Amino acid sequence: MKKRFLAVFAAAVIAFSGFAFKFEAKADSGYLDKVSEMISSSWSDAFFESMLLSVGSKNLIVDGETFEIDPGRDTAPVIVDARTLLPIRTVVELIGGTVGWDGATQTVTLSDSETTVEMVIGSKTAKVNGRTVTMDVAPAIINERTMLPIRAVAESFGLSIAWEAETSTTILTRDFQTKRLMALAKGSYDYGKYNAQVAEEAGSPTILQFASMTEAKAAYDDMLASGEFEYVEPDYYFTLNYDAASSLGSWGTDRVHSVEFAEMLVKNGKNPEIIVSVLDTGLTTTHSIFANRYTMTGAYNTVSGNTNVSDGHGHGTHVSGTVIDNTPKMNIKVLPMKVLDNNGSGTNLTVVNGINRAVNAGAKVINMSLGGCKSATVDEAVRKAVSSGVTVVVAAGNDAKNTSNYSPANVKEAIVVSASDKTDKTAYFSNYGASVDFAAPGVEIVSARANGGTISMSGTSMASPHVAAAAALVIAEDPSRKPAQVDTRLQQMVDDKGATGWDEKFGYGIINLSKGVTTTPPVTITPTITPTITPTITPPVTITPTITPAPNPNRVLLGYKWSVTEVNLELGGDKGTFSLLAYYDDGSTVDATQTSKMNVDDEAIAKMPTRGTLEAVSSGETYVWLEFPSVNSIEVPGPLKVTVTADLGNIVELKFEKASFAIGAGQSEKFVVIGVFESGEEKDVTELVSVGSTDNSIAEVKDGTLYGYKAGKVNIYISGIPYDRIKLPKPAPVTVS
Repeated sequence: MKKRFLAVFAAAVIAFSGFAFKFEAKADSGYLDKVSEMISSSWSDAFFESMLLSVGSKNLIVDGETFEIDPGRDTAPVIVDARTLLPIRTVVELIGGTVGWDGATQTVTLSDSETTVEMVIGSKTAKVNGRTVTMDVAPAIINERTMLPIRAVAESFGLSIAWEAETSTTILTRDFQTKRLMALAKGSYDYGKYNAQVAEEAGSPTILQFASMTEAKAAYDDMLASGEFEYVEPDYYFTLNYDAASSLGSWGTDRVHSVEFAEMLVKNGKNPEIIVSVLDTGLTTTHSIFANRYTMTGAYNTVSGNTNVSDGHGHGTHVSGTVIDNTPKMNIKVLPMKVLDNNGSGTNLTVVNGINRAVNAGAKVINMSLGGCKSATVDEAVRKAVSSGVTVVVAAGNDAKNTSNYSPANVKEAIVVSASDKTDKTAYFSNYGASVDFAAPGVEIVSARANGGTISMSGTSMASPHVAAAAALVIAEDPSRKPAQVDTRLQQMVDDKGATGWDEKFGYGIINLSKGVTTTPPVTITPTITPTITPTITPPVTITPTITPAPNPNRVLLGYKWSVTEVNLELGGDKGTFSLLAYYDDGSTVDATQTSKMNVDDEAIAKMPTRGTLEAVSSGETYVWLEFPSVNSIEVPGPLKVTVTADLGNIVELKFEKASFAIGAGQSEKFVVIGVFESGEEKDVTELVSVGSTDNSIAEVKDGTLYGYKAGKVNIYISGIPYDRIKLPKPAPVTVS
């Protein structure tokens, strides 16, 4: 089984769409302390990210750890009437509950602090906290084992259930297990109507701690329905998985040539104190590599709510060791921020609290070798840190997938790092995508072991601190540099790999700081030669050659601009082209299309098979945006508008074939959009329009098919129709069970 080597947030953001924040540079310490108190007082060993149960397998996988479903017996989940049954005791005990059995009445009783469930063998009715509910399938005794319907049990205990058809695997999560919500209101909001402990600060998300999951879920639904919030999300739990093995020596420091760059800075007297805050599992300060190379001023354990940041796991010590190893003889110090416990576990809020505290403590660089599914709270905390002048370096992730689906790896303001191996190829596990800025060594990286000595680990977790160290060195070179300028300077010191210029696997390339090392050139002595004078009898004919002048080597880049003001496409395979031009103070321009990082905002409208080429997908409007670390002296153009039109003829109205939809997780069904013409005729026009979902993690429409992914409710709507004369339908509710 492939490990992921980094912390993973569970589940996606709800009700998040294109809002802007205005943050103060630092968060109030009273607010942060109250948040820390909420976290530490409610922490539970029964928290988990996900449980995986596969049909035919006797094992239950919980956050990468294997348990037997029915200890001592070869019992596995079975399918009865299209529903999964299994012995439930291990599942219930792992979430902190108990299981009882009454042989006389053939009744199984499941209970935890909030819920009691009673099920009778052979009966399709059950009692949940005294309330009678109906199940799709009855509990049964199979091969002398009591088998219960997993969906009914899961939903009774507040578990979400999803089905992965490809592997016949049931995936269980528990979104509200922390009993905590994070919400950002559009204006003032009365939180007093909820029975919750509240932490508020202007410009920051409001945190609500409830006494039960039921209360947290009810408040979440109420806030979501109010329409008064930019976003509302539970404080999801996540875990840390990684691979580690002993090794003889490391190679990453040599590959990025950080020692040479650091020696140059020391020689030139450029060695100010720079604080790099490592948000991780803590730090073993007694390890010899950290002698005089760490600071405890501002260090904090956001999980336990105290200043004990000792590393009982090892991941944080390893990451911090790489920062130190790449900044020898420098006054660059590690500030440990323990946002994951000794099991490598935390929540969105432990990470956000750590970011805010690192900013308050004066960190110039933050390293985040962690990440997971989309979280508005985490993403905005990163943006807040960057806007306050802190360079944030983030691991791309280890799922070999696109960073657009992960936080904070999708954040364009951060420096996102993918992993390369010893042959300068992309590591097989590394994520990729439009947000990737650089690559760095991430395979078999040797660094400090928590209990002394060294250990080898692999992952983008290991690549990220190489770049965090490089960022600190660049700031030491010029302490006035802001995050965008740090990014620009690092772009000047890379080995371009993959496609020429920027690409989604390597970003601008693998960091190579030797390209920034300057030396004093030797003095060249030109000997004085006494010329021999030859008398000229016949005056020579002087020929003046025509010379094409070379570009001025001292020209100054002024900015970038699009070659066109807008791209207009029509459905039916239409393609359009554009260029990005770099222009200079001498009036010259250079085509920078292939060497710049850009992406399409909505690929459901138009896609970009190659940079500079656009292809129509469905009607609507979208934009091509340029990801370029701008500075005040360089002009960066705004997004390039792309309009895709469809010949909808005399259509006056669009409507869904069905007003609402009900679908199971892992199921799909055809989705039809009807066009009503002036004549009254109705036709299927599904392929001519774009259909969106309010949460693609629950359900979405692709290529005329509705897919259900996990239990929940969303709305499906028609998007991108530029015709004011066409009446559009109301969003259609979709319930996924």
